Amino acid sequence: MLAALLATAVLGAAPAAQSWKFPTGPKAKVEVAIVAGSVAIHGGATNEVRIEAAASSPWTVEVTADGSRVRVRACCGPCRDQLERGCEGEVKLVIEAPVASSLEVGVVSADVTVAGVTGAQSVNAVSGGVEIAGSAG
Repeated sequence: MLAALLATAVLGAAPAAQSWKFPTGPKAKVEVAIVAGSVAIHGGATNEVRIEAAASSPWTVEVTADGSRVRVRACCGPCRDQLERGCEGEVKLVIEAPVASSLEVGVVSADVTVAGVTGAQSVNAVSGGVEIAGSAG
């Protein structure tokens, strides 16, 4: 078996889009945590997770992958600092995952839409809307 893939990328000040792509196999585990913005996840026909993110300053987006597990989180400033201060702006994520992927999503002040994903799903939103269509789990 190939060694686990571990990749970290950070998107900072510019609101320009950033993207990542990770081979995961047909059953990825996708974990998402953001405050302020939106998350759209849809099932795709490939065995990889694709992420597009746009974050306004001072938000950073950290993406890590280890085998079939992909973790996406947004932080107010560098994620390693875990700053507990208010942030202006927002983070917008668009994620395509294999149809059989499992999802664990937690957001605050953000909307979540999920479509076409059949794996187990845990989607929690505080002060945000949740829409799940064509999915199971």
